Amino acid sequence: MIGPQRPDTDGGGGTATAADPDGWREPFQRFCTAHLEVDVRRAAAEVLDHPGGRTAVVEHHADPDDPLRPQVLRLARHDVFRRVDAGQPWTAAAAEWMSAVDATWQESASYCADVAWYARQARASVLLSLDEDTVLHEDPSTVTGRSLVHLYLCGLRFDFRCARITDFFNRFARPLEELDPYTRSLHAFGLLGQGDEHGLRCMDDVLAADSSNVKLLHALMQGLWLGEELPGQAERILEILQRPQFSARNDPIALLREAYAYRKLGDFARARAAIERGMALLDPTAVEVHEQFGRERDSILAAQELRAQAQRDLEALRSVVTEEIDRARREIGTAVAEGVRESRKAVESGQLKVVEVLSVFTALIALLAGSGASVVIGSLTWWQRAVLILVTAVACCGFFLILRHLVGVRTPPGRDR
Repeated sequence: MIGPQRPDTDGGGGTATAADPDGWREPFQRFCTAHLEVDVRRAAAEVLDHPGGRTAVVEHHADPDDPLRPQVLRLARHDVFRRVDAGQPWTAAAAEWMSAVDATWQESASYCADVAWYARQARASVLLSLDEDTVLHEDPSTVTGRSLVHLYLCGLRFDFRCARITDFFNRFARPLEELDPYTRSLHAFGLLGQGDEHGLRCMDDVLAADSSNVKLLHALMQGLWLGEELPGQAERILEILQRPQFSARNDPIALLREAYAYRKLGDFARARAAIERGMALLDPTAVEVHEQFGRERDSILAAQELRAQAQRDLEALRSVVTEEIDRARREIGTAVAEGVRESRKAVESGQLKVVEVLSVFTALIALLAGSGASVVIGSLTWWQRAVLILVTAVACCGFFLILRHLVGVRTPPGRDR
């Protein structure tokens, strides 16, 4: 177990003496009110280099209800920053600070995420100082053990080592339900980052347990951001961003996630507004984060241009298709009309031929009938029989000519028969 830091430990190579036991107060006040980073660091160094300065700050202001407790935690961050900058081991000191102030899980989540990110930027990653077996042997129910778990998992998270996070929890002896919500959010992050839909259920469980901690929400959003194939990914990110913690829209990383989500949904106007607002809020020293914002902005512009080009191509294709359809319609109409004319000609020609055949057939039958009648009527003379046959033949020919004339009149004028 890592114990509390000794009051006389030198965090940055200071040379102050113990002649002024209250000499930490004035620089601590300057530290609390300073705004420029250079002034903050200078005042923090004065407090930390004063013999007994750390212990005095903790004793006087580490009470949970003390209004300056957040400043004590900020001083703890600067102590770790100095160690990182000096190339000194820092993970044990970070955990000692959490133990000294008896940090809550929320305070540990914020503190460990910040110092782990700072160390990564300075090429002094948590993973260079902590190994998995050491962390697994710590008791996560203690402040120190919980802080080491937070530090180690943040190191894995910032390096996108999602599978290793899952492996870590597979080896962890404690059930998830017994762990603090931030640790559980990092478990969900590992699953989400691998596109595992089980991570969505774990995320919902975490949010049901606590949805007020900003670091927890950021861990879940980053996991969703990595899991591009997760169902409802963009919508889930925007749901988290609707929470009161982000209503001021002054968190650049939250705005980066917002821009990504709107880009995925094709709302490029909102995506550009979010990325431009986020870029304006960035710390000028956050070079790597600036690069992420630049890449996201380029992606938004590229997606917007791609959609515009697709729309232009679609309009051009629609125009060509419309012209082709109109041309095809005219050609089909002409072909159909010609087909109708030919069909009518064929039908009319067929009708005429049928009538002609029937009329000839009828005339022949009538002629035969007349001839038969002249034979059957036995009292007729030969010239009477000849006249009967002749009259029958004339009647048949007349019937045929009249019928053919009537069929010919039905043909529309001007048509070529």
